[in-house]
Amino acid sequence: MYRRATMVELRKQIIGYEYIKEFPVFYQSVALGKHETRLILVEDNILVATFAVKENEDALKNRLRSHLRHQGKEPGILANFYGTRLSISLVRRTTTN
Repeated sequence: MYRRATMVELRKQIIGYEYIKEFPVFYQSVALGKHETRLILVEDNILVATFAVKENEDALKNRLRSHLRHQGKEPGILANFYGTRLSISLVRRTTTN
C-alpha cells in the first residue's frame, strides 16, 4: 500500500522511477535464479525501500545496503511507515564507523 502510494506521488511530481519486483542472482557468472524484492528505483539512481514494520531498523538498513551493492546504486532511502510518524533514513553501500 505505502509503496504504491509512493509511486503515485512520484508520478504526480513527474519523477522517473521503475518498480523492481525481482533481480537475477549470479554466482561465478552462472545464473542461480531470481531474488524477490520490492524496491523503487528513482531516476535510475536511488533505491527506495518502503516498509511498515516494527522491526529492528538496523536489519532493514543492512538488507537495503545489500540491495545497493548488488544493483551498483547509491544512495538508498529507507522509508518506514510504522507508527504515527514516517521514519526516513539515508543508507549507503558501506558503513562508516
